[in-house]
Amino acid sequence: MSIRRNDQEDHILRLIRQAAEALRRLRERLTHSATSPDAVRHEAAAAADALLGPEAPLLRRLDPRSAARLLGHPGQVRMWAELLEAQGDAARAALDLEAAGALGARAKALREAVAELWPDDDPVG
Repeated sequence: MSIRRNDQEDHILRLIRQAAEALRRLRERLTHSATSPDAVRHEAAAAADALLGPEAPLLRRLDPRSAARLLGHPGQVRMWAELLEAQGDAARAALDLEAAGALGARAKALREAVAELWPDDDPVG
């Protein structure tokens, strides 16, 4: 593996760690604070944008499999799915059940794309 490839992998792993920390805070705020669900939803979307980088608008428009393939890193796709779930939870808390269902379906489809594209990837290893 080249140094450039290692730098790219390190960058992606940093983005994933930052998104995981944002997700932890968002889930805590959604369940243990007076923060409005809409604020949590907005912050989860911002965390997803940071995770996805400049390609975020394009990735949101693509079908889940194509988006996962373009991202190219299973951990990044899984974290995106987690952030979508958080947005869905916030939408559900705000009684926006249509958005909650759509976000949950997108998250599920991204996870299925990871399983299909990277069948040997171990998310905990």
